Amino acid sequence: MKKPTPQLVAAFRAPAAIALVAAIYVHFLLFAQFGFLQGIRAVGHDAGTIHRVLGVMALCGIAASLGAVFILWRQLPGPTAAVGFALCAAGAVAAGWIFRQPSSDGSGALVWIAAATGAGLGLATVAAAPLLRRLGGPSLALQVGAGTGLAYLLCNIPAVFEASPTAKSWISALAASVGACAALCEKQRAQYPCSEHEAWSSLKATGAAALGFLALVWFDSAAFAALQNAQAAREVFWSGAPTLWAIGISHATAALVAGWLVDRGALRLPLAAAWLLLAAGHVGFTSEAVPAANLWAAPLYAAGVSLYSTALAAFAALSPPVGWLSPAVRAASIYSLAGWLGSAAGVGLAERFGSVPGWAAPLAATLLLGSLAALPRSR
Repeated sequence: MKKPTPQLVAAFRAPAAIALVAAIYVHFLLFAQFGFLQGIRAVGHDAGTIHRVLGVMALCGIAASLGAVFILWRQLPGPTAAVGFALCAAGAVAAGWIFRQPSSDGSGALVWIAAATGAGLGLATVAAAPLLRRLGGPSLALQVGAGTGLAYLLCNIPAVFEASPTAKSWISALAASVGACAALCEKQRAQYPCSEHEAWSSLKATGAAALGFLALVWFDSAAFAALQNAQAAREVFWSGAPTLWAIGISHATAALVAGWLVDRGALRLPLAAAWLLLAAGHVGFTSEAVPAANLWAAPLYAAGVSLYSTALAAFAALSPPVGWLSPAVRAASIYSLAGWLGSAAGVGLAERFGSVPGWAAPLAATLLLGSLAALPRSR
């Protein structure tokens, strides 16, 4: 049997990179952040179970993210990411089975599913950073943007967004399976062939980026959780086929723009624009004006989410290794701080106050401005 030619291998790398990013975001958005909690509420569990499940998921996600750094010293990133996706798929299948039987308690199993989901996403996201460097090539960030936009678009298709928790679980398991296959397309260590953004290689740059992503994820999680908890506002701004399609298209377009900008070293622009769009969308959600006049809020908000989500997924992969500060180390530190802790703190803020307090937006803006001031230019 003939070995595939280098040209054939290269042709499969870009689609594999896109599929890898899309699988991570689909599983995170459709299952870990939405479908899983929706299913737990549907089978009758109280807030105590939800808080326990979220805590276990976050702790296992952080532990797996940090542990992945040590695993990747000895193991290849492709198989490591595939193991993470396998855990995600197994958790989603188990959850779908439980949600089909609402009469069963299943609280103990839900905790184990949360642990598998957190650990799986932790392994997959950190291993994806060096893996994407091998797969992505010089247009890595644009491919990350394509994967991010595709995931958000799929999750906002009306039939998917409004599906039952069981259906969301099956779809998430399928996405994780696709991610595992994409990860196994590359079984070599990264040789860092993509464009080098040298200025992002320092510890200072990593810390500045982490601070900016923390501010954005925290504010986004708080604002979106508050919207989801306000049923009347959610039905106005985030429901109905035309609205969902507009949101999905806005997500996809902004993600591609962000990828194009990040490939050219312009990291500050998508982060600053993301904050402005998130803030504008949040103002629209909470305005007392006629709701019909504020229907622009959701697409603007969605665009802001995709701008920073693309940059978040691309930053660690694009930053070249310097000593111990490898792409995996950057990914583990940024995702642990901004991804897991930032989102948990944001959701907790909305749960505690029932809305986003007035001081949250200025605080997030201050943190982001500090990050942008400290972040060096790539070129």
